Amino acid sequence: MAVDWQRWTETVESNQRFVVTSHVRPDGDSLGCAVALSHALRELGKDAAIVNPSPAPQRYQFLDPDECIIEAADPRAEPLVMQADVVIVVDTSTWDQLGPVRPLVERSTAKRVVIDHHVSEDDLNALMLKDTSVPACGILVLEALQVLGCRLTQPIAEALFTAVATDTGWFRFSSTSARVLYVAAELVDAGARPEYVYRRVFEENSLARLHLMGRALERLQISPGGAVSYTYIRMRDLQETGALSQDTEDVVNYTLTIAEARVGLLFIELDRDRTKVSFRSKDDIDSTVLAGRFGGGGHRRAAGAVLEMPIEQAIPYVLNIVDQMVQTQQHRSQ
Repeated sequence: MAVDWQRWTETVESNQRFVVTSHVRPDGDSLGCAVALSHALRELGKDAAIVNPSPAPQRYQFLDPDECIIEAADPRAEPLVMQADVVIVVDTSTWDQLGPVRPLVERSTAKRVVIDHHVSEDDLNALMLKDTSVPACGILVLEALQVLGCRLTQPIAEALFTAVATDTGWFRFSSTSARVLYVAAELVDAGARPEYVYRRVFEENSLARLHLMGRALERLQISPGGAVSYTYIRMRDLQETGALSQDTEDVVNYTLTIAEARVGLLFIELDRDRTKVSFRSKDDIDSTVLAGRFGGGGHRRAAGAVLEMPIEQAIPYVLNIVDQMVQTQQHRSQ
């Protein structure tokens, strides 16, 4: 679905102070988009700041060498949001995903703009610039900058390359189309360095993160039905390994490396009564349908949900339902 960018250009041209924000547990797509937008707005002579609900994982801190990303708990965050003319939300369209930034955005009189590619959507009373057919929000942000006539500097190109590359699994997911590769080529032409980005994102893990991954991999199991693989991470795993919550990113992808698995699940204990579930799928299984059964959402191949129950209850509950859903689909396709 094509995005009508006219109101976007009018909004940028007629305002001066911008704040960019995104979702909790930021990933390469959300951070790449936020960094690229803030750089571009400054290139256009605007005041731009990034106020995020969560800290950037260590693997993405190379995108922000000057430490310009401000967390919601920082005393500087509230006045920035309150004084902004426009708040731009990238890579999410739901209130819950804004975490501690949400009350700031709700209280601010700033205009709201959403640039996103997810299906899930709340009424944010915003200008919605969405295309759910693109695999990365970075592609939409690139379009947003192009219609403004913004010059693609190396920091902008590298941030957007990170966004597109990480959300397509380094161009290996089924969402990797010719358009995606054309975008990647354009960003490389503008100065993005694929080898540098890959090394910083995938080859500079902390020892704590690797120990955490080891625990998750050691727990990998297959469901009774044989088509669902799953593992889990508890709060004490983070404490005992010294890992951070953002170190759980991408761990779920290993669940699908089991040959017979068609669905992969990662259960993360958020607190005693809440569990996050990440869904991954292949073949003709739609992750959004699976996550939607539990009030979540996302993309066809990657989705998530949060359950208001302890992890001990969440694992058998979700596993039983997902296993039945997958088996039912298998029977229908036979």
